[in-house]
Amino acid sequence: MTEVKKSEMAGLTFPSEGIIQLMVPDEHDPNKQDEVTLRRLARNYDDALTIYVRHGDYEQWKFLNLGGPTHPMHIHLTAFQALSRDRFITNTFVPYVEGNPQTGGTSAPLTFLSREMPAPNEQGWKDTIRVGRRELVSVVGKFSGGNGRFMYHCHLIDHEDHGMMRPFNVRPPEVLDLMPHGEHGEHHP
Repeated sequence: MTEVKKSEMAGLTFPSEGIIQLMVPDEHDPNKQDEVTLRRLARNYDDALTIYVRHGDYEQWKFLNLGGPTHPMHIHLTAFQALSRDRFITNTFVPYVEGNPQTGGTSAPLTFLSREMPAPNEQGWKDTIRVGRRELVSVVGKFSGGNGRFMYHCHLIDHEDHGMMRPFNVRPPEVLDLMPHGEHGEHHP
């Protein structure tokens, strides 16, 4: 499991470990597509904490499954609603091979195939969402009810037991306002 952040392309070579590019529908013109570059921030449970959430805020999170089985993704502390399910051709993704910096990224942007609205059984408030192979699922939820460190993870026991989980931190707005600029509200899984 990898946490990523939108990044500029300047100086990047492809494929590069932890750099993923994809084409997504333009927010203002559905006939156009935008190229998005994502840079890995964290991969393992023990990597640095990268997600800080303002208590009481709604946040949109996106889960991207580039290959492998369907992952039922669960976010602690919040109930959320599915917004969309995007499908991609992922043949430009080069799976990670330890020690090879030209793996774990894309050699060219992933090709966007389609966007679907949530199925009837996915509408309403959830705490777990199915993320199928070659899909990007967007959800939105309000983070309230507690401050502190929480988890999001794949709900398959084998995946959870082998580190497919990451922490996030919910803090009062007054605390987040004291953090250095750029350390909150920008990083998502």
